[in-house]
Order: sequence, then C-alpha cells, then structure tokens
Amino acid sequence: MSKGIIDSIEIVHNRLSDTNFVWFPFLWLKLSPSQQLTPWHLVKMTFWFGLYFNVAYLVKKLIFGETIEIIHVFEGQLAFMALFYIWFNLVTKTFWNRRAKRINQGTKP
Repeated sequence: MSKGIIDSIEIVHNRLSDTNFVWFPFLWLKLSPSQQLTPWHLVKMTFWFGLYFNVAYLVKKLIFGETIEIIHVFEGQLAFMALFYIWFNLVTKTFWNRRAKRINQGTKP
C-alpha cells in the first residue's frame, strides 16, 4: 500500500478512536492522543473489551434460548481476547502511536 493510503486509513482510524463511543463503557482506558499505547495498556484494553463482547455474546445466546455451559464462557473470553489483542496490537497501536510520536515531536498530527 502506498504511504498516502496508509495515512488516510490512519486519519480515519484515529478520528474514530478519539470518539467516546468506541471506548464505552471503558472511557478510563482512553489515552490522550499524545500518549503512547504501551504493551500493558494493550493488555488491559484486550481484557476489558474481550469481557464486554463475551458478555454480549452470552446474553445473545440466552435471548435465543441457547444453553450456555461454563466452557462457552471461557472459550468466548479467550476468542474475543485473541481477536482484540490482534486488532489492538496490529492496527490501533500502530496508528495511535504514529500520531502520538508526531504530536510529541511537534509535527502535524
């Protein structure tokens, strides 16, 4: 991909990441645009967003009359955490930290 396309994707991704909507209900995890996403912060984001989506998935199963076994709780949590970790590590951290680096260097974000 060309640099222009990556920059455009970064702008859109960071604009979405700056909204409170995508962080709900974990606004306390949202960093300022100038802060770097650290590995520890990514672990916290992965756990909490994984838990949130797992609960929503389990509620959906209940609503549609599906049985939930304890193994479903753990499998769902691991699956959602794996997906969020991959996304946060490859996409969110990359774009967020590129912008934070530019802000901290005083260049145009």
